[in-house]
Amino acid sequence: MAQLNSYRGHRSVLRIVASSVMTTWLATSDIMWAQAATDQASGLVKHMVLDVRGGQLPAAVHGGLNYYYGRPFVPETAEQLRYSILDSLEAQGYYKAQVKLASSPHKGGVRIELEIHLGPICRVVGVRADFSLAADLDDPRGRKCSRRTINDYFSALSFYYKKNQFLEFSSEKAVYGVSADGRQGVIELTGHVGPQVSYEFTVEGLNEHGLSPQQSARWTRRLTKSVRVVDVSPGAVSEYVADMMLQAGHIAQVVKPQVRQDAQTKVYHYVVRASEQMRLSQVKVLGVKVFGEQEVNDILRSHNRFGLRQRVTVHSLDARIKDLQAAYFSRGYFDMVADTPEFKRRSDGSGYEAKITVREGLPYVFAAMHFTGTTMPSDRLLALGHFVAGDVLGEDSLNVFRSRLADFFAMQGYLENTFDISFDRKMLKNQYQTTIKVQVSAGPRYVVHAMEILGLVKTRRHVVLRELQIKVGDVLTPQRMEASYENLKQLGLFKSIRFEHQDDHGAGDGDTKQIRLLVQLEELSHGLITFGPEYNLLSGYQYMFGGSYNNLFGRGHRIFARLRVDEDRDQEIIDRRTIFASAASLRYIYPFVAGRPLDFSLVMSRRVTASTFWRYNSLVSEEFTYHLPTAKPTQLKAYTKQSLSQEVGTRDQSTYFLTSGNSLILASGAELMVDRRDDAFLPTRGYQYTLGYEKALYAYMFNTRYDKYDLSGQWVQGLNSGITLILGGRYTQLRNIEIRGERHNTLPAAELLHAGGVDLVRGFDLMLGPYVRYTSSVDGEDVVRDILGGTDRLIINAKLRFLLMKRLTMNLFYDAGNTFLNQEMLDVYNLRFKEVSQFMASEPVIYDNYPIHVFGGVPDIQDIWSKLYSSVGVAFAYLTPIGHIELSVAQPLYQPRELRCRDVAADAMCLDRRRPDHPVIQRLRIDLSVSTRF
Repeated sequence: MAQLNSYRGHRSVLRIVASSVMTTWLATSDIMWAQAATDQASGLVKHMVLDVRGGQLPAAVHGGLNYYYGRPFVPETAEQLRYSILDSLEAQGYYKAQVKLASSPHKGGVRIELEIHLGPICRVVGVRADFSLAADLDDPRGRKCSRRTINDYFSALSFYYKKNQFLEFSSEKAVYGVSADGRQGVIELTGHVGPQVSYEFTVEGLNEHGLSPQQSARWTRRLTKSVRVVDVSPGAVSEYVADMMLQAGHIAQVVKPQVRQDAQTKVYHYVVRASEQMRLSQVKVLGVKVFGEQEVNDILRSHNRFGLRQRVTVHSLDARIKDLQAAYFSRGYFDMVADTPEFKRRSDGSGYEAKITVREGLPYVFAAMHFTGTTMPSDRLLALGHFVAGDVLGEDSLNVFRSRLADFFAMQGYLENTFDISFDRKMLKNQYQTTIKVQVSAGPRYVVHAMEILGLVKTRRHVVLRELQIKVGDVLTPQRMEASYENLKQLGLFKSIRFEHQDDHGAGDGDTKQIRLLVQLEELSHGLITFGPEYNLLSGYQYMFGGSYNNLFGRGHRIFARLRVDEDRDQEIIDRRTIFASAASLRYIYPFVAGRPLDFSLVMSRRVTASTFWRYNSLVSEEFTYHLPTAKPTQLKAYTKQSLSQEVGTRDQSTYFLTSGNSLILASGAELMVDRRDDAFLPTRGYQYTLGYEKALYAYMFNTRYDKYDLSGQWVQGLNSGITLILGGRYTQLRNIEIRGERHNTLPAAELLHAGGVDLVRGFDLMLGPYVRYTSSVDGEDVVRDILGGTDRLIINAKLRFLLMKRLTMNLFYDAGNTFLNQEMLDVYNLRFKEVSQFMASEPVIYDNYPIHVFGGVPDIQDIWSKLYSSVGVAFAYLTPIGHIELSVAQPLYQPRELRCRDVAADAMCLDRRRPDHPVIQRLRIDLSVSTRF
């Protein structure tokens, strides 16, 4: 098929348009300004001013202009630039555009002034062709006379003829005929349609064990129906059919087709000779001395991803022979050859046996290594392979050596290195004493002579420079470029990051190439607005408003602010009315303190509940976090925080010490994370785990002390290209709790652990933990159930993620977990209750405390599982042009029940977390959130 030609000839615009993908719009007004970084070398483009008249310059054209920043400017460049702009404008549908160009010296470089008159835009009014056109093609009339329009139309035309089996359709020319005023255009096509092509098949038996007549007829019908011209070209039919039959267990030979042709049609007739379907019941490998029978059997019957041994089939036999050959190569038998398999029907009629004859050859044993073409010390290069005289040479060890050799030279700045590895061998005692000969072609050494940073709009130059691991005068290495890329990516400021290097003409010598490094960046929108609503069928609406900006002052500083207001409906002691809780947070990240980011956050919250008791909590907390330098993939951060928590409860709660008054906490901690997942946001394989420790101290006016331990992990395994299994877990505990000046040391409710809510056990309310039941002496001896929270928490999550589309995922999840009081804290509460119960209506009793013994001895898995709340659900995540939407629906599945709560009479006295008085559908928990950039 002839290539589709341009309507105005070929100009060098492709590289300009391609480069626009990785560059950015530097302005959007009629007079657009763009400026590259300062450079002292003369003759380079330093400044460009665009005066665009008659409309807005297309993005592809504007992006292509950025290609010229930092490049030498000569008189030929001016004409090339002008014609490139005209050609690019014609590609966008502007046929009467005019470009005027002027240049002048500017800051040691060149200033270019461009005056561009766009003129009218051309629209398609029809199509003319010297062959018959399909009537049901999309009508291109009304679209711009752009290169994309003509390409799309030609693609649709080509697909139509191919779908209708006109394989020889071709177009010698496709151009626009444009009117004199440049407003109308006609697509003009010149080409050839050719005859309509079809396939015919005749399937016959192969030798004495060939197909039966019935099977031959069935395969004839199947091939005629399955092998279509639109899918398989005539030249590939033979291989396609042979592979198709091989998958079904038939050995097939396809004879070269006979061709019948007239003016209208062209028929390819294929004769296929095939064996009967062969089911392998035995595979014999002859001539094997290196491996034992069991080893050969394991190689031929490899295991699938679920650990099950796969049966060898005729179709998979070739792949298994290659596995066997790889096993020989790994042991140094590089001359091993496996003959073509022979198939024979077994005498007992149980199937076929395949016989494979192997010629092993002799092993290659390392004797010496010689290097040529380099001045590097031979012993240093030899050490990269860890070769020892007398050791067998394996293919794996040679591949590792080649890779290390390439990395070694690349780290020295030799980026054009190539290696030719050959053997000199000598037979000795049934083996080859082998000398490895390495011919090194290292090429010149790349040294950074100058550096340009392009595409910056708001971000300051020094923000980029401090993240680059490459400076002027450094040797250019892939490792430095990769580290620089990762550092820039971590800033979160850039949509695209690209490194290019150019020869700095006139600099360097034969062994050194002086290059100019170009860092091309495209900035993201730096602001983010997040808004609700969210809805929970248990509690009501939650309203969340937030905003962030990632590039304050152009220095990469980040600030986040968030306000959240939650409904808590059906509050029993105020006639099931709704009350509100609120929380506000502020976070600021200073990205460069001694080379690492410093994170400050401020949180203020207020919550009132009146379910079966009154409680008021307020909290003010601030935190400083510093990320310490570590080697990848490890991350280590240290933090310090302080918080003021105030609890106000009923007289009963004060009497039973269930409210803690004011708590002042100063705590410091560290968190170590190892992340070996392939992607932080949408991982498909790998694992991640985190270890955390936090200690609260007595200091000055702070009155609370404790130790907090946190362990979490996640394991990710892709099952196929669209389905991923994710397993995660978390265990947290609080120990050594003390309150200054108090006999009974219990943490405030704000610090205790709860197991319900998003990211924990979805489907249950956030306040999921042990509770105290007692009879109130204040409110008419009503029964009160006061939720405490726990000192220990175990969470288990499982998720099956389906990639529905590029931007849409569906997650089927299972959550399980619970929180409980350890024995020390349980004893403290019981002691409190005994001291005051003689003056109260009843002694409080702690319910739903299910201790889980994770460490210390072998855990009883069944016992642990019976103590966990669980839920199932589905969650959708979709990235839209306006932002990110997440929707999750969770249904409570199971809750543990104490024996004393299983009695029908006592059940009303116990707390059911699933709201038994609501229908099943009203137990669902639904969360929805939307975020967008600004």
